[in-house]
Amino acid sequence: MDVAPVIVPSQGGATVPGGVLTLSITRQDINLRNALDRWLQQQGWQLAWKIDDDLPLEFNASFSGDFKSVLTQVMQTTNHMRTPTRVCKHTNNVIRVVARAANCQE
Repeated sequence: MDVAPVIVPSQGGATVPGGVLTLSITRQDINLRNALDRWLQQQGWQLAWKIDDDLPLEFNASFSGDFKSVLTQVMQTTNHMRTPTRVCKHTNNVIRVVARAANCQE
């Protein structure tokens, strides 16, 4: 399996002037898995959620920046959730979310 750090150009989707991407999360998303899946689909990516917890949302938030920056910001919010997570980017336009302690090569 070919895995690399999350360093990718935007694949289109919802942007604001200057090519900055924005992910808005609301309680209507119900959980982080739904919010991230929705946003990644808009960017032309697929989500592979590899943790047992969908991480319920108890907040509204907005994350802006390039693709990598938005994902980094979202993963940092999980520091205060039940299951801290991180992302693994795959060459087939798949973002895999794993527990922070997990290896991206697995």
